[in-house]
Amino acid sequence: MAKTTKIIVGAIVAVVIIGGIWYGAGRKPAPVETEKEPIKIGAILPFTGKLGYYGDYYSHGLNLAIEEINNAGGINGKKIEIIYEDNQGDTSQSITAYQKLSQTDGVKIYITTLSGATLALAPLVENNHDILFNLNSAAPTISKAGDYTFRNNIFPLSEIKALSTFINQKDYNKIALLMFNNDAGVEYKDLFSEEYISNGGEIVGSELYEQGATDFRTQLTKIKAKNVDAIIMFAYANEGGLIIKQAKEIGVTAPFFSFYTSEDSKLIEVGGSATEGLIYTHCFNESAAASFKEILQKKHGTTAGLFYSATAYDTLKILAKTLNNCDEKDTVCVKADLYNVKEYPGTSGITTINADGDTEKSVFLKTIKNGQFVPLEN
Repeated sequence: MAKTTKIIVGAIVAVVIIGGIWYGAGRKPAPVETEKEPIKIGAILPFTGKLGYYGDYYSHGLNLAIEEINNAGGINGKKIEIIYEDNQGDTSQSITAYQKLSQTDGVKIYITTLSGATLALAPLVENNHDILFNLNSAAPTISKAGDYTFRNNIFPLSEIKALSTFINQKDYNKIALLMFNNDAGVEYKDLFSEEYISNGGEIVGSELYEQGATDFRTQLTKIKAKNVDAIIMFAYANEGGLIIKQAKEIGVTAPFFSFYTSEDSKLIEVGGSATEGLIYTHCFNESAAASFKEILQKKHGTTAGLFYSATAYDTLKILAKTLNNCDEKDTVCVKADLYNVKEYPGTSGITTINADGDTEKSVFLKTIKNGQFVPLEN
């Protein structure tokens, strides 16, 4: 009887084992959760050279946006990864960086700055149907650079009209222009001259300087001899501070007016008290970005270049919004969705992308008062 029981038990065990083997062999293994490939975005920015500080400004904003997006689960389960490339503020380096990112890293979406770099990259991205988003460059021709090129900045023609109208109303009839000799500077010079003259003003002097220059006394001496009512300056912060400081040193008394590039602590740092009273155009309301400013200060120990950091932050957030609707490789979809961005409540201002890929923002006048950038009181 015991022997019979053992045989029965053994048979049952054998059946269970065989059945388990059959079940295991016929069953598909449970899927292993693997992390999705990240969405790669190429950032071609200056980190070295005379404009290297702009790369820091922009990366501060971009990294903050990446952290927020990825901590919230990314884009449809994919994290964003930015691959930074230093273009040293140079056009040819920008092209080299683009080719590396495109061919080696398979990037289809790019962020850059500087007019020359953008205008050089625009035909390449147009041909490859890549997305190029420019940060804060001024050359008006970027508006017509291609369907795949976008720009997040104050609209050039809007600020030219605003500043020209203000100066005309102040009866500054004889003015001189001092602009950097690059795509943005030359185009601003031509468009401002056209606008100002059409309103009855007179341009009595026009001087260009090479980017990176440190001595502007020759151009300023020529302008001083014209006995002008006002000087219109378009310069990066370091150079702008030097221009205003050297103008005061040689006895130039005409007031200075400028554009959005003047709102940078480096301008005051370099130009000191000579920068007091500078009037310029802008679209950025710092008080509306108070929480963003506080986060930057806590994370990086500085809020220098706040507007530029905010623009970069907004740009990545806008791209993320679009990438929720489009696969990053489907750039035709990404392009079409970007053109539909209207009244986006950005840190750098309410943002609408128009038919030329430009952002439209409200333009107003600001000034430097007691070492601070503040709205100009009427």
